[in-house]
Amino acid sequence: MSSTTTHTEKLAAAVEQVPGVDELYPANAVLSTVVHQVVAAITQKPATPEFVGLTETHDGITASVSIGISDAEAASEVCRQVYDAIDHYFAASAEPDEPAVTRIEVTVARIG
Repeated sequence: MSSTTTHTEKLAAAVEQVPGVDELYPANAVLSTVVHQVVAAITQKPATPEFVGLTETHDGITASVSIGISDAEAASEVCRQVYDAIDHYFAASAEPDEPAVTRIEVTVARIG
């Protein structure tokens, strides 16, 4: 993807707009996030974590996001809406030379 950072920032903004999403969690593993934060502190260059992971494989792009929600009963509906928001984003911004999004993963990392 030519502008992965732009995609991840716009996707994070779209996911945050979904009713029921209280929080987004960094897409990278905790250890990786800590290492990047330490390096950012040493180099005095702020590191902004990516909240939507985009992984390119031979099949296409996988978009993954971890969210926090407040209502356990609404978890499946919120996940569907997050999925739809990501799917809509890619449908609206698809470029002919970019690989297709073939998988969207939504994980509820926190309830309550």
